Amino acid sequence: MPEQPSAHVSSSTEQGVLVLTLTTSEVRSDDVVQAIGNELQAAVGPTPPPRIVLDLHSVQYLGSSGFRPLLNLRRTLLAAGSRLVLSGLSAEVAEVFRITRLISSHGAAPAPFVVETDVPAAIAHLNREP
Repeated sequence: MPEQPSAHVSSSTEQGVLVLTLTTSEVRSDDVVQAIGNELQAAVGPTPPPRIVLDLHSVQYLGSSGFRPLLNLRRTLLAAGSRLVLSGLSAEVAEVFRITRLISSHGAAPAPFVVETDVPAAIAHLNREP
């Protein structure tokens, strides 16, 4: 059976890093959240690569249920020993991540997600860490 094209996630490889891009501007309905979760898991496969960037530059609204596929992806990658960096968060989406303490503010305690401004910065972050 041929693989279904992803409706909400595109992928590419840059400098040895898997770059996953959410292409949906609003992550709010249960159907979209479920589809994103399935597409993210399919994109990383059964043996995830060691370094992944999740680019959220297209996302303008992230409902509370939208954190579920991101946290599930993080859990999968941690179990595999892979590292994940988020990039491209709009000011509104970044604020929601900060309020929920999923990313840290300057000087705050470490948070579950690392974030960089854009994909090149996220790749550089992953490539400079051992």
